[in-house]
Amino acid sequence: MNTEEAIRQRSYLIWKQEGCPEGRNLDHWLQAKAEVEAQPTAASKKSRAARSPAVRKRATAKGN
Repeated sequence: MNTEEAIRQRSYLIWKQEGCPEGRNLDHWLQAKAEVEAQPTAASKKSRAARSPAVRKRATAKGN
């Protein structure tokens, strides 16, 4: 899923949770955009995992 689609889906959920109010679409879009952009991507999750102590310990034990 691309970022714009994720924002669209999250914005819709926010709108539904607030009772489908009229005229708040920009507020919902901006809130959704901030939330989606704050979420780590799969690539950054892998990068953080590679830096974790457990991964470094396994690499050292293998002689890497």
